[in-house]
Amino acid sequence: MSNPMVRRIACIAALGALAYVLWTTTAAPVGWCALLIGTTLIALGARRRATSAGKALLGVGLVAFFIGGIEIEMWASESSPLEHRPGPLGAGYVDDDDLLAYATQPNGSGVDELWTPDEMVYRAAYATDEDAVRISPPPGDSPPDGAVLCFGGSYMFGEALNNEETVAWQAETQLDGRLRFYNFALHGYSSHQMLAMLESGRVAKAVDEPPRFAVYWAIPDHARRAAGKRFWSANTPRYRVGEDGLAVRDGAFPGLDERADGTPALLASLQRVSWIARKLSEPKVEVTEEDVARWVATVRSAKAEVERQFDGCEFHVVFHDGPSDTGDRMRELLSEHDVPMHLVSSILPGFPENRRSWYVHERDAHPSAEAAQLVASYIVNSIIGGPTLGD
Repeated sequence: MSNPMVRRIACIAALGALAYVLWTTTAAPVGWCALLIGTTLIALGARRRATSAGKALLGVGLVAFFIGGIEIEMWASESSPLEHRPGPLGAGYVDDDDLLAYATQPNGSGVDELWTPDEMVYRAAYATDEDAVRISPPPGDSPPDGAVLCFGGSYMFGEALNNEETVAWQAETQLDGRLRFYNFALHGYSSHQMLAMLESGRVAKAVDEPPRFAVYWAIPDHARRAAGKRFWSANTPRYRVGEDGLAVRDGAFPGLDERADGTPALLASLQRVSWIARKLSEPKVEVTEEDVARWVATVRSAKAEVERQFDGCEFHVVFHDGPSDTGDRMRELLSEHDVPMHLVSSILPGFPENRRSWYVHERDAHPSAEAAQLVASYIVNSIIGGPTLGD
């Protein structure tokens, strides 16, 4: 075998070995391998730049080099992923549910930890009582003379917060237990779970005292959830807008399976290692005007159910406003239908411009214990009417 042939085989073997090392050990394998291929092709093309083949090699090499640079830059600029351990829906207090798809369980408890690859962001303990709602403060000297119904998703539930740091717990404490706060919220919930719980009688069955107020903490993403456009929406209650503008139960959502779009296995594998492949192929699920109308219908119907089932009970929405076209439209429609609404921007100083200061962590947008305390104080003083309960 001639020496040039040996050198050529040795170079190919060395490049293959280097590509294998880059693919198996780097955080951006597609990027580094593309840089290697691009550099090799540019070098080969430069030696033959006067020929058509050389010019083609230079062109392909520059494209590969450019792609590799984008991949590496994007991987480097993206924050390392956060991971729940064992996860908010796997900690022993949540299980499958025939009505809601998933729900809190009676007398459940669990610990939720959020981690970066290197450190723990937070550790929160969750517990529920015999009514399957998050536990309340110990009873005071006198029994409560009324109840407050709390609805919403993870913000009202208090994800990342210990039991005593949630809005419901802090508000009940500020009132010295004169009203009992029932926290029916849970991670990922929206208005359709609230309405289903009310219509099914679960809320009335769980509450021992006469409800005097119902407070629903809404965020813009709730319109997407109420339309079944989250992957955890499978089997959650589905509603449509009736002729009177209120919500009508229409079975359950089939949900959005992440691989139900028929993505080929090869592309699915490429999405895990390539930033460009992931961005080009990730599904675009838009929130439509119909989705917003459906959400508003479920909120209005929940308000009507509260007023029908519990004489004199007031229904209020605390809305997490901010720079969101969907959120703006949600608030506009609520106002048109005279649903009492309170904006978080009027509760948290500097919100939404300095909203990160009210996060539990700079990379986790759930409200901190301090934010929950201010929301609780607002509910007590501006919705309920202060420690005197409006007497």
